[in-house]
Amino acid sequence: MQKAVVGIIGIAGAFGQLLEKEFLKFDGCMEVIGFDPNERLTHDRAYVTSRADVIVFSVPMRSMEHVISSCVQDSRRDQLWMDVGSLKIIPVRAMLASQAEVIGMHPMFSPKHGSFVDQHVWFTDARVSQWREWFSAFQQSCGAHFHRILPDDHDQKMAIVQALTHAMLLTMGATLSQRDIEVVKACAPISTPVYEIAFSLIGRILAQEPGIYADIQMLNPWVPDVLDHAIAKLMTFREQVVHEQRSAFTQDFLETRQRFGEDTVQDAFQMFEALMPVASAFRKTT
Repeated sequence: MQKAVVGIIGIAGAFGQLLEKEFLKFDGCMEVIGFDPNERLTHDRAYVTSRADVIVFSVPMRSMEHVISSCVQDSRRDQLWMDVGSLKIIPVRAMLASQAEVIGMHPMFSPKHGSFVDQHVWFTDARVSQWREWFSAFQQSCGAHFHRILPDDHDQKMAIVQALTHAMLLTMGATLSQRDIEVVKACAPISTPVYEIAFSLIGRILAQEPGIYADIQMLNPWVPDVLDHAIAKLMTFREQVVHEQRSAFTQDFLETRQRFGEDTVQDAFQMFEALMPVASAFRKTT
């Protein structure tokens, strides 16, 4: 297997640092170099794009297309370009304008996890030939579970998996924050397990950089349609509650459960039950 000089654009960021660690332990990596506009101790971008065999773009999604496009003129046919953005249409399209082979990746976890081991990564091998064996070896080395997907399919799924989930949690968080905060805090001793887990998810989002979540909502063209459906459903739910339409509520509830399927519902329920001991143990220590 060939050994490569890996160049990381955005090496000073959290994911850039994790990628550096992963590549340094990979047998197919000869050296890791990097560029980051926020870190003076890195190489300049031209040096990285000219010397690296494999280039990985690890920059915010709002900057991804511009950064990739600015490197296209320095690309070579013997290079492999990859990205780790949360969307795939934008970066893959930008990388395909280069001469390099192209693989888009989306690690489905936070860099705070500190490792790729047993995590899930979506990838799209948009244009790969000579680097296929090398990339397969990297998958084995990092210990993650890789799943192939097309860019369009990926972004449509992320409109639900990420954007809809975040939108619902941020809406709940904003609603709670607009209530009397002392009343909200007083709910803690008598809160239900469902509320506690939802509250923890809100906290996880609010503890991070808002720009990441803005990109997920605003750069994916499938998100507005998903949010329109969610708003319409919430309005229907409100009408049922206000007018005490118990039969309509029950019908919607049962139809939703039927569409999900018994196996899916039971799997989700068992997952929730498995989380309860962890949540309970954490609560006793705080």
